[in-house]
This record gives sequence, C-alpha cells and structure tokens, in this order.
Amino acid sequence: PPYRPCDIFDELVSGIHNVMREEGPDNKRVMKNVHELARQLYLNENPSPQPYVEKIPKASEASHSRLPQPQFPVLSEFLVQQVIEDAQAKRALTAPKMTSLRVQQPRIVPCGDSRKD
Repeated sequence: PPYRPCDIFDELVSGIHNVMREEGPDNKRVMKNVHELARQLYLNENPSPQPYVEKIPKASEASHSRLPQPQFPVLSEFLVQQVIEDAQAKRALTAPKMTSLRVQQPRIVPCGDSRKD
C-alpha cells in the first residue's frame, strides 16, 4: 500500500461508503456533509484569516554614509567540518524532543471499500 502523508481526500475516500450509507436519500444530510467537507478544505488551503505580508526592511537614511563592510574572512575547511559535526551530535541528542514539531508523518494510506457497481 502507498506510504505517504495523508490528507483530507484520503480520509474521505477511505470512508465514503459509510458516509453514503448514512446519508441515504436525505438531501439535508448530504448538504451538511458537503458543507463540512468544503469548510475543511477551505481551512486546509487558508489556515490563517490574515493574509501573509512580506516584510522587507528599508535602508536607513544614514546607510549611505556608512563605511563599506570588510571582506569576509577565509574559512578553515577543518574548522567548518568540526562545527558541522558538533551540531549534528547535539541534534542527535535532542531529536526525540523535536518530534512534536514535525508536520505530518507519512503513514499507510487508508484503503476504501472495494465497490462493485
């Protein structure tokens, strides 16, 4: 079976037969489920009611009078590799704490009922 992050569509497909059985010929119940699904999809695409505005800092009025920045120093390859390895070792120790911050873990996609019409 596929193994990936699941979304609203996967959940809908896996349970569509149960939903259709519960709805039956009741149009009000069908519309209620359609509105709920539309709300979930809308919130999925637009999680925040406030639009994202990119903040670009403006240069200060005195920025033109500053002295130019000195040239970036040459880095030691050995020192850079050592810093990277130290950071990886620290991250390996704190990795279990960071699992709650991850977005959505891949899992087996739920299968819907096989339907023969």
